[in-house]
Amino acid sequence: MQEFTSLKELVTCSLYITYATVNEDGSPHNSPMFYIPDSKLDKIYIGTHPDSLHANNLARTGKAFGVLFGKIPAGGRGVYFKIENFYEVTKEELPEALKVHNEARAKISKDAITIDYYQEPNPQRMYGGDIIELSMNDTVRNSQGRLEKDIRRIVELDELLS
Repeated sequence: MQEFTSLKELVTCSLYITYATVNEDGSPHNSPMFYIPDSKLDKIYIGTHPDSLHANNLARTGKAFGVLFGKIPAGGRGVYFKIENFYEVTKEELPEALKVHNEARAKISKDAITIDYYQEPNPQRMYGGDIIELSMNDTVRNSQGRLEKDIRRIVELDELLS
């Protein structure tokens, strides 16, 4: 498991995120995928085949829940992403989405991909969604340091990146 020194490092340096979506029958579906956020952390992208289960779930509901986690010395916390308005990126938006994708690829020394990767006749497509809420788990401990309560709290972007 990758070790991070802060939550800022977790959200800016992570390579993979898990996405939870809901299947047609109401059951959960979880997929680890390449982490492709824009620099402002208000939009996130997924490159995938349109026939995949998570792509079908995103097309049907427009929603996903993402989790970044890693070994963080100060408590092992994760960051949670509530994502809505997922859609297949249009031809006009694709250059900007591809720029974000290639910035993420550069972090792992991967060559840039060209726009035809996400266009016919190639099967891959790019999906984008709006990050509408960031949160993290926090704990309440008693005087002996034992866990009393596990709580989710919303975090503002400036707090997360400070």
